[in-house]
Amino acid sequence: MEVLPANPAAPSDDPSDTMGGSQPFMLVQMAMAKADALTRAQRWDAALDAYGDAIRLAGDDGLGLATKADAHRGAGIVHMRCSNWDGAECELLESQAFASQLKDDRRLALVKNVRAAVAFERGDWQDAQQLYRAARGHAAASGSTRLLAQIDNNEGALWSALGHQKRAEACFRRALELFEELDNHPCGARTLNNLGIALVAQGRLWEADNVYDRAMRECKRQGDRTLAAEVMLNRADLAYTRGNEHQAQSLADRARTFAEHLENVVVQASALRILGGVSRVSGDLRLAEQQIETAIELSRGGTAPLSEAEAWAELGLLFMDRHDPQRAEDAWRRAQSIYRDLGNTTEADRLDQQIGSSKRRSEAA
Repeated sequence: MEVLPANPAAPSDDPSDTMGGSQPFMLVQMAMAKADALTRAQRWDAALDAYGDAIRLAGDDGLGLATKADAHRGAGIVHMRCSNWDGAECELLESQAFASQLKDDRRLALVKNVRAAVAFERGDWQDAQQLYRAARGHAAASGSTRLLAQIDNNEGALWSALGHQKRAEACFRRALELFEELDNHPCGARTLNNLGIALVAQGRLWEADNVYDRAMRECKRQGDRTLAAEVMLNRADLAYTRGNEHQAQSLADRARTFAEHLENVVVQASALRILGGVSRVSGDLRLAEQQIETAIELSRGGTAPLSEAEAWAELGLLFMDRHDPQRAEDAWRRAQSIYRDLGNTTEADRLDQQIGSSKRRSEAA
């Protein structure tokens, strides 16, 4: 089950934060406001240009350094939304350097939180754990409830991906309590989405369906198309798990259309993996193989390792349907290797059992 903690922190979460620089103050403010608006509108290239303008206009006084920290972090989030992990990390390290120069705990918490999310997405889960721990320390020092809630959400996503669903659920529920104190902070919808994933992994499907419904209502209220695509994807996965292939196909198709428009490779790959599974169950094995292999191609090379592992696991099922246990085992071992590299021993052990069962059936035949 894909966990997608994208948009871990908005470019600036504190409306009281002072933006600007000395050269000149008004132009810097305008550039940052434009960049933030373009990011919300998901106009990625224009947003990056606007953040660049803010950085060039900002001075070297305290306000200028704060602006540079925020603008580089905003640019890093844009790169993250486009699955450009190297570009994101480069911008975020620049942001962290300016925040360190200012000794600003709030900004350090923000940037390390986003860096952890980037590490998570590219499969560096040990680095992600360390960065979340550091972000939590800075957030506590800054006294920011909303930052602590965001970090709870993102840490929960990491625990869920590692297979520790109870621990993940506890993080998500703690984050929701904090978000409710903040009067329905927009990140609450993302936490609901992630909670649904953890509930599905525990087999609590009806609870998950209700949580996804709440998440989708929040997406519509906020106009968040990126998160809406992720919720649709997870609902498609839930429908597929329940054996409702028609609903799974409809939701996965819609999620893929959204993801292509948003240039979200992670969601595209996961949607194609679900569509491949639906085609397999429907008996169209040729189309299924094409869809799953496209999912693998989109996610390989560190782009979306969790999506790649899930696609290899699905491909193994397809080969079993073709009565080709050797190729099935090879696909499952590829998935297993990725899961082990990520630290998800739960899924790796499950595939061990699947491979063992396949061997026993082959020997019995």
